[in-house]
Amino acid sequence: MLGVTTALTGKLQRNADGRLVLNSELSNARDGTVVSSRQYLADESDLPFVQADVVQDVIEGLGIELDARQSAGAQKH
Repeated sequence: MLGVTTALTGKLQRNADGRLVLNSELSNARDGTVVSSRQYLADESDLPFVQADVVQDVIEGLGIELDARQSAGAQKH
C-alpha cells in the first residue's frame, strides 16, 4: 500500500464549441467518498489560470493552510 489517503482524478475534453472542459474530482482513497468535484471551462490560452484554480481548489479540499509566501507561490501561473 502506498499510504495514499486522497486522490485527484480528472478528465480533459473539448466541447462542441471548441472550448476545453476539465472535470476534476478529489476523493478519499480509502472509501471513495468525494471530497470535492469541479468543472472548469477554458480556452487554450486560459490553461495557466485554470491550473492555478485547480491548485487552489486542491489546497482547500485538503484543508491545507498556507502562509503568505506559500500561497503566493501556489497561485503563480
